[in-house]
Amino acid sequence: MAASMKLIVTLFLLIQLPIVASSAEHMEVRWYRSVLRPYVHLYDNGTSNYQEQMQEFHGRTELLTENIIKGNVTLVIYDVRPSDEGKYNCFFVSSSSYNGAEQELKVTATGLEHFTHIENFHQDGIAVSCWSKGWYPEPEVTWRSSDGAIVPQFKSEATVVNGLFDIQASINVNSGFRFTCVITNTISNEVVQLSIAISDNIFGTIKKKSISPFIVLASSLCAIIIILWALFTSWRKTFHSMEEKNKTEKKKLTEDIQRKHETIVKMNKEIDGLKSDNVFLGNMLQSMKVDITLDTGCNGLIVSDDGKCVEQTSRGNRELGFLGLQEFSSGRHYWLVKILRSWHGCVVGVADKSKLNPDLHIPSPKNGIYALWLWKGDFKNCQSQNNHLTIRVWLDIENRNISVFCDETKMLIHKRYFGKCLQGHLCPFFLLSPGAEIVFL
Repeated sequence: MAASMKLIVTLFLLIQLPIVASSAEHMEVRWYRSVLRPYVHLYDNGTSNYQEQMQEFHGRTELLTENIIKGNVTLVIYDVRPSDEGKYNCFFVSSSSYNGAEQELKVTATGLEHFTHIENFHQDGIAVSCWSKGWYPEPEVTWRSSDGAIVPQFKSEATVVNGLFDIQASINVNSGFRFTCVITNTISNEVVQLSIAISDNIFGTIKKKSISPFIVLASSLCAIIIILWALFTSWRKTFHSMEEKNKTEKKKLTEDIQRKHETIVKMNKEIDGLKSDNVFLGNMLQSMKVDITLDTGCNGLIVSDDGKCVEQTSRGNRELGFLGLQEFSSGRHYWLVKILRSWHGCVVGVADKSKLNPDLHIPSPKNGIYALWLWKGDFKNCQSQNNHLTIRVWLDIENRNISVFCDETKMLIHKRYFGKCLQGHLCPFFLLSPGAEIVFL
């Protein structure tokens, strides 16, 4: 019988966040352990995304979305294991706000298979043991006499099987009493008590050494027969259960192989069609590429003659913002930016010319600018050998979002929804720190 495992306090990871949103359509909720990717669970754009989920959580998580816009960000973890214990982080972001929190998860298991027995007889008394399987974490074990007093001397041994603890505790008894083995879960305080009663007559017979060898042998044989019968009964039940399980699994495996064979045949046919579609899609993607040229009257920027290269040369620590000449009001577009120097802390985005504030150095939706801040940690899997970085900035006006990809690995670095914050003609926006240099490809 498997151990009963559960979460302490609640079966859910629940965090209350001060969310300001009217709809969950463009929210991103990310549950993770120590790093953002791979994650425990990701809810993005109205649906759960399992592409980069931690392998050990596959098929075991669910995000409850009924009250998500009220701030109830609840993650359900099924089939809880000891390895699930630890800290969990939750990060929320929408078009108008973001927030995060941390929660500690405790796991406990109380064993369900327990028994006591007399191990052997000897001149000093009787050896009595209790066994219990399937605990987490390692429980506390004590022996108590019939009056509740703790038996001070006993042997205890714990072994780990599949992450759970099996416990054996033994005492030597030299007088007739009722003895109780008490096993306590140190987290949930659940207690299992196993009692055994021993008569004084047994000890009187032992002390007089009048126990017949035949009686001892007969008792031992009876105990062995009982144990063997119990083991045989348990084995027979297990055997029949496994036999039925094997038949079911064999049938499922045969059906699965047949389905996969049919799928492979279908996929081979589709691959031939996709090869021609790939050429068409490549041409379509190329038609969305925009050649960016710069519009700048800001001191401190050096722009090349062709408007493709810009360098920030201002003194001090002040960042400088500038715009591209191109404007967009519909469709999907992308542009390539190669960052040559100081690419930690670079800012890219779009600006609404109808709302634009003259001060381009403070990117904010209130100033008509929706920007993505790129930090060192975002590029840990994107660095090239020459320490230059090429990013692809993707603007999707129809779905009201802007994304940044590493052009070399095609990995998503950032994605944000600007919703109705920006409505007019949009143009590319950039903010560079002193010493930074970028080139438009």
